[in-house]
Amino acid sequence: DQIHNFAHNNEWLIRNLDFLGQHHRAADLARNMISLPRLAKFKTEDKKEVYDPSGSSWQYGRQRLRDTLVRYEDWRQVIALSGDGKDKTAPLHPDGQSITDTDYHRYVGLAKFESGDLAGAGKHLAELEKRLEAKRAEKDKAVAAAEKKATEAKKDAKGIEESKKAAAKNFEKAVTDLENPVNELRVYAALSASPPDTAKALELLPKLKDLAKWRHASLWQRAGKGEEAIKLANEAVSSGKNEVLPLVSQVRLLHANGDKEKAREAFTRLRTVASGADADLPVFLPLVAIAKEFGFPQDWRLAPEAPKDLGERPELDSLGPFRWTPPQAPSATVTAIDGTSEPLFTMGGRPRVVIFFLGKGCSHCMEQLNAFAPVGERYKEAGIDLVAVSTDTAEGLKETLAGEGEEKSPFPFPLYSDADLAAFKAFRAHDDFEEMPLHGTYLIDRGGRIRWQEISYEPFMKPEWLLEECVRLLALDSTES
Repeated sequence: DQIHNFAHNNEWLIRNLDFLGQHHRAADLARNMISLPRLAKFKTEDKKEVYDPSGSSWQYGRQRLRDTLVRYEDWRQVIALSGDGKDKTAPLHPDGQSITDTDYHRYVGLAKFESGDLAGAGKHLAELEKRLEAKRAEKDKAVAAAEKKATEAKKDAKGIEESKKAAAKNFEKAVTDLENPVNELRVYAALSASPPDTAKALELLPKLKDLAKWRHASLWQRAGKGEEAIKLANEAVSSGKNEVLPLVSQVRLLHANGDKEKAREAFTRLRTVASGADADLPVFLPLVAIAKEFGFPQDWRLAPEAPKDLGERPELDSLGPFRWTPPQAPSATVTAIDGTSEPLFTMGGRPRVVIFFLGKGCSHCMEQLNAFAPVGERYKEAGIDLVAVSTDTAEGLKETLAGEGEEKSPFPFPLYSDADLAAFKAFRAHDDFEEMPLHGTYLIDRGGRIRWQEISYEPFMKPEWLLEECVRLLALDSTES
């Protein structure tokens, strides 16, 4: 994420893959973005320092993964990856910023309605309705207070009304942000009922906002209004040129409403636009029967004619890997205080956080070790070992401890010596131009891969945030498996 536009370019690639119907690659890249180490970037909220995910791969990856799973109707994954709304290791858990609580209840509720869990979906709808009513009550209270204040100030009727409108305006966005998902889930609830409550759905459908036109069109169709559905589907195709999903919707709706000629024309366009699409996805399966009816092969996708005005293109794989993967940690040997040599990490052993510090002459380093010491036990409980590597000799480490007034280490983690800086250099915690060591903090997993690192002229001082990040990154391994 330190590379300019790295996260932005990747998230737009995911959008483009989505447009082309390549959901598997889009989801793969989104998961990869989530798995990338986060930068320790913070902001101040309510006089407290909190993590700032804005513009990060983690933020974009989570949003794009959720979006592509919803677009291509992988409801099982939407539910599974969102967790219970409280588990911070769930890839799509709500964090209040990149995925809000409202987002969580909206999309998980939608997924449960579409997968048949009406009772579970109803709980998410009820939670959003509860929040909407609370926000409306808050708005009404503010309006009443504004009216009272204006009346006591002896304002005329126009002035009182303006005061009320000004008070209400402060709540408009918050209320609208809740009204939209509530109305959407109410539509799904009505259409999922047995029998479907089409009257209720038709009452709410015109109110829906922040919804893709092709998805809106499918809801009108389910409510029995094919003409309105086709109108929206046509608008979706016009505004989403060369996008697969609007065309899929248009083909299905035209065919379902008996306009076979236009459905065939739309399908002919779709065959080329979706040449690289993942035909095994649920949204494409209904097209198999339509393709057969139109005389198209079962694999109806059609490769476009290659442009003749291009030079020879290299294979994309020859330019580099599609996804970033954690680098393997270099092997390194360090010296314990008793003078014995030990490997810095052991393959297959417990994950460990390694802190490279600049020895007894560095007061900031001592502040860093003292900052990590109180949370050392929590690292251990999370299955992560903490170790610190110094530029001091083994004897120098003893002097450091003596200078701190201790005979034994006051830290709940071992200290090691790397006086010849071999490990510092191997881990790039070294400025080769200035010929001096740097501060470095690393997470090495069981497979010996560097999952997170920060190298700087200053020591890393966010031990609690790093613990959360380590737990998040290591939990992704079990999620992927």
